Amino acid sequence: QQLRDPGVLIIAHGSRGKPKTVRLQLTESAITWRTETRKKGLEAKPKMGKLHQVPLSHIMYVDVGKQTTALRRVENASVSEALCFSLLTKEGSLDLEANSPR
Repeated sequence: QQLRDPGVLIIAHGSRGKPKTVRLQLTESAITWRTETRKKGLEAKPKMGKLHQVPLSHIMYVDVGKQTTALRRVENASVSEALCFSLLTKEGSLDLEANSPR
């Protein structure tokens, strides 16, 4: 239920650059995500990035752990394997790091 609305904050790892905090949501037909950055201090609304989505029908399988190049980067050596998973599609992968193992 939480994954549908309001979604969950999770860390997305790309093949380049720093990991980003994103809000991941599940809709009827897709998984959507957008970056969410909060300024230091008590700003009411976070800055939202461009909306990305992957149709559920495009997800071929889920890899648990650090199976992809993005998650195996040296910069991510301190990230726990138990918190990582990737959604694999024909177009590429969405590499994610959860807050907890559940």
